[in-house]
Amino acid sequence: MTIAKRLLLLLSIPLATLVGLGVFTKMELDRIDERGRFVAETQISSLAVAATIMQTFSDLRADARSYLLVDDAKSRSELQTAVERRKAEVARLLRQYADTLVSDERDRALTAELRERTREWIAGAEQAMALAAAGDQRAAVAHLTRGLAPLGEQVNVLLADWTHHNQAIAKEAGDATIVTIQRASRALLLAVLLALALSATLGLVTYRRIVRPLHGLQTSVEAIAKGDFAQAVPFTRESDETGSLARSVEVLKRGAASMEEQRWIKTNAARISAELQSATTFADLGQHVLSGLVPALGGGVAAVYRVDAAEQRVKLIASYGLGERQAARPSFALGDGLIGQCARDRQAIALTDLPPDYLGISSGLGSAAPSSVVAWPLVSQGEALGVVEFASFRPLAAKETALVEELLPIVALSMEILARNVRTRELLEQTQEQARKLEVIQKLNEELREANEQLETFSYSVSHDLRAPLRSLQGFSEVLLEDYADKLDDEARLYLQRIKSATLQMEQLTRDLLQYCRVAREDMTPQAVEVNALIKDVMAMNNFVLPSSAQFVIRDGMARVLANPTLLSQCLSNLLQNAFKFATPNVPPRVEVWTERQASRVRIHVQDNGIGIDPAHHQKIFGIFERVGNVKEHDGTGIGLAIVARAVQRMGGHCGVDSKLGAGSRFWIELQSAP
Repeated sequence: MTIAKRLLLLLSIPLATLVGLGVFTKMELDRIDERGRFVAETQISSLAVAATIMQTFSDLRADARSYLLVDDAKSRSELQTAVERRKAEVARLLRQYADTLVSDERDRALTAELRERTREWIAGAEQAMALAAAGDQRAAVAHLTRGLAPLGEQVNVLLADWTHHNQAIAKEAGDATIVTIQRASRALLLAVLLALALSATLGLVTYRRIVRPLHGLQTSVEAIAKGDFAQAVPFTRESDETGSLARSVEVLKRGAASMEEQRWIKTNAARISAELQSATTFADLGQHVLSGLVPALGGGVAAVYRVDAAEQRVKLIASYGLGERQAARPSFALGDGLIGQCARDRQAIALTDLPPDYLGISSGLGSAAPSSVVAWPLVSQGEALGVVEFASFRPLAAKETALVEELLPIVALSMEILARNVRTRELLEQTQEQARKLEVIQKLNEELREANEQLETFSYSVSHDLRAPLRSLQGFSEVLLEDYADKLDDEARLYLQRIKSATLQMEQLTRDLLQYCRVAREDMTPQAVEVNALIKDVMAMNNFVLPSSAQFVIRDGMARVLANPTLLSQCLSNLLQNAFKFATPNVPPRVEVWTERQASRVRIHVQDNGIGIDPAHHQKIFGIFERVGNVKEHDGTGIGLAIVARAVQRMGGHCGVDSKLGAGSRFWIELQSAP
């Protein structure tokens, strides 16, 4: 039964005697009804709209910040749509309030100022989003944090003042209603006392049915204003006007509680995010996450793991609250255990009703087993970067779950950035180490160059110094053979002949050594060399005396090469001398020279039909003093091919031989082609 019906019944009994008092009571009830409707229809609606505006604006700010933090186009498009929707909703609610729900001039002024500030904030947010969309994310974040944060706080202060003003109006109207009701109740009580005991009883019941709910609702409104959202709003199940008023207060409480919850989430997320910026290692990052998150979730034990993509394992980087005998497992393979499965599936996994021996949470005063364990993946751009595991005595509350969901992408992004920083540091250290090694190598090369120069100078000096006594030996032996041959016996003449041959061989060896040393000092400025003309010059300058049966062929179309003419002339001279010298007995020698193009390189071939070379000695013969075959039959010093190898190397080329015993030899020199 409604309040109006109860009062009507109360008035119908003593109607005859209380007509005058009834008129007075009716006037008072009309005033009560007016104020009650004012509170129920205007002020409660005002508070509800104000709470909705506060919530929507808070969501708008969160979406704008999220838009600046994400990188992929799909998420930005969704956030852009959400921002536009909430922007329109804020504008619509403010317009609705200004048109229908303004209570007084102060209310109108606060509404106008709030509309202006929200427009300014939205314009600034759109500018920051435009900067982020253009790729200048740093400028966008700076604009949002430095330019819009103070304006956002002004809007929040205006919203709080606006809400408090409406609450004050509602309270004032409620108080006026109570005063009016009290006055009417006294009049009714007097009428009931004068009329019938039934009227008195009914009046008392009616009084209690009106005043007590209003007092209860007043207490609820005051608790909401103080931030106490745990106290339940009474009389919400009533079907009369009191129930309507109570349900309106309940809507106000839910809106304020939601706003407070969002503030708690954003504050803790911002605090933990700021701490992550100082992490320089993965262990520091994990410790910052746990030391900030676990206390906010009400305490417990936790661990942070990082996915090692190279090893396909999930490795422990930090733990929180574990005892000495409860060390966390150091690593898991992907798909192994709760941690490995969470990393593989990239989905949260929760366990409840844990056995008593599963894990213990200890303090200085005691220990107990947790009731729930949950593992959350750290995912960035679809890739699992790590896992956070948390155990506690109770399931997480809704706002705590929301905090975790808010924080996980931030932690994943921080881990990704830290991984890049760590890799950069490692590359820098490797580069520095390589630079140090390069300096050592350069120093060793310089020392080696100096040693080679000293060795070449020494060899050159020794070769020159050896030639003087050799000439003396040769000259004296020739004098003895020519002037005193008749005074010497055959054995003495044989010894003198051997001395002369040895000195000639030693003379040739010193000349070859001098030539070998000159190769290292020769200027290496490359020139375009006509191979055909150079070979003809070599044959002419060296006065090759060929048997009448010998054949020497220079093919047509000889190419040009980039080389040092002097060194290349020496190389060709040595190869041609060997080609004619190591001829097969009783076989007319045939030597053929030609060139072969290979991309940007040219090979010069010198082929003979001589005695050939065992393939086992192909590399050996290019060493200094290396000789193969019958040394007595073929004179030489073993330096000629060493000069060829060293000269070709200095000219930036390669040399080699293709040969078999008894099948002749084909020596080749490969150099850069000349244009």
